[in-house]
Amino acid sequence: MIKKCSIDFDDTLSGKYVQKYVKELISKGIEVWLCTTRYDNKNVKKHYAKKYINVNDELYKICKEVGISKDKILFTNMIWKSEFFNTNDYDFLFHLDNSKEELKLATIFSCKIPFINCTVKGWKKECNKLLK
Repeated sequence: MIKKCSIDFDDTLSGKYVQKYVKELISKGIEVWLCTTRYDNKNVKKHYAKKYINVNDELYKICKEVGISKDKILFTNMIWKSEFFNTNDYDFLFHLDNSKEELKLATIFSCKIPFINCTVKGWKKECNKLLK
């Protein structure tokens, strides 16, 4: 069975320390996905002015740099991740995030995927424990 995990983008994968960790995971054969509440490019065009059309360019650039392919990028289109995970069939061992709101909602709604807070000491250890 392939081990899979999910990583948030804003203030998570956008940080160098998480990028380094993701590269380590991928080099070990872990399948890393990106899951963001951002709008995908199609929905950005519907909801924002034209100046925001390229809003996901940096996201795609960083994903490419760390080794996450476009087919492993999930946009929830502003649906909370706990709701998204609970209503879709993903078998991630964990989701790494920094958002206090997302972390709180994952607990309140008993998200079937454990959320790990990347802003607290020991987050990497907790991730690695779930990957064993």
